[in-house]
Amino acid sequence: NSTVIDKKWVNMWLWGLVEADPIDSRPACPSGVATIESKTSFLNGLVAGVTFGVYPPQHVRITCAS
Repeated sequence: NSTVIDKKWVNMWLWGLVEADPIDSRPACPSGVATIESKTSFLNGLVAGVTFGVYPPQHVRITCAS
């Protein structure tokens, strides 16, 4: 049973050229991180489209190592 950090709305800017705010996984994952997944949900894509990619939020899921 691994701990999972699930952030449905991670702010990014300028078509992803400006990196997102860092996610500090150390308190939740003392043994380190096993996987990091980043995807664009439908709502994330809709917002990115409406802003012409200037603000393309992402869904990030971090699974801790056991």
